[in-house]
Amino acid sequence: MLKKLVLFIAVTTLCLVVLWRLDAHFSEQNRQANVDASEVDTGVLTITPLPELDEESNDGRVYSTPKTHDQLVALPSLEGTDIDGAIRTNNKGELIVDQGVRDFFDYFLSTADELGPDVAISEVGRYIRKYLPQEAQLEAVALFENYLRFKNVEFEIQQAPLTQQVLSDADALGLLRKALNGTKAARARFFSKEEEQALFGLEDTSAEYTLKSLELLADENKSDAEKRQQLDALVRSLPPELQESIQETELDRNNQQSLEQLLASDRDDSQLHEELVHSGVSQEKANEIIANRQAQREFSSIYSSYLAAKAELDQQHPGYVQHLNELRARFFVTPEQKTRARLQDLNN
Repeated sequence: MLKKLVLFIAVTTLCLVVLWRLDAHFSEQNRQANVDASEVDTGVLTITPLPELDEESNDGRVYSTPKTHDQLVALPSLEGTDIDGAIRTNNKGELIVDQGVRDFFDYFLSTADELGPDVAISEVGRYIRKYLPQEAQLEAVALFENYLRFKNVEFEIQQAPLTQQVLSDADALGLLRKALNGTKAARARFFSKEEEQALFGLEDTSAEYTLKSLELLADENKSDAEKRQQLDALVRSLPPELQESIQETELDRNNQQSLEQLLASDRDDSQLHEELVHSGVSQEKANEIIANRQAQREFSSIYSSYLAAKAELDQQHPGYVQHLNELRARFFVTPEQKTRARLQDLNN
């Protein structure tokens, strides 16, 4: 939960920077260019609509931004990747608002820290201009503007849990609940109910499930059996895609626990390998697991000898740090072993 919260806040922080920079960018852009009277100024993006579609070209045709980049990407990390989501229209040229629109916005906004907010925003605007008809352009730009402004408000709301000192579980859950409710209330300022459901419905359902699960687990008045029963009921109330995701996570956790138990057992490597393959693990993966087990066993043996030698060093000696580094260099050869030894030392 904490990792999700930190990631969530990181994204909203980025959007705050984007929003701060975009006004300056487009203000300067408008000062340097003569804006044609036919252009549409939304307050965030200024776009020139595509020519009006004739009746034949709009007959049953749907429009969509592409899944692949239509020009050379500026970031190596984006090379070979597909664009998340898409902005689409129906066969009447009307904008379809769904999760794909938000995914498309977020895909380009995620590059703002590397390319700069100006470039990220310009790319969204360029795809809108290039691939959507006029009316859908206006709707998409207005939606993008509201999305950025909402992210600004959302960032402020999400700061509350981070400004607190050490909290009890109940207080922490209360702050998360307050933040979620505040976020939902803020959306009403920027989106219609239909837009909100289309863009955030699945996320809200997932967040509600997570909070209700945590609140249920923290309830000391319920037995473990009651909690398990109510948790199962919560899962059954979710949409199929979320149910599948939760079940996969649960399966992965169970598999990981089983694997850890096997690795900690006294079975030799050949027996363990055979059991892994018998349980459905591929030969390649089983070989990798055994190799890691052997490497861990080797490291543990070397580290034990290293600790014995380290104990003989005089920590009060002026050259203690140098002697310790020399000792590590003697026992640990690879960079991975040296890093693991330093981390292990922190725990001893």
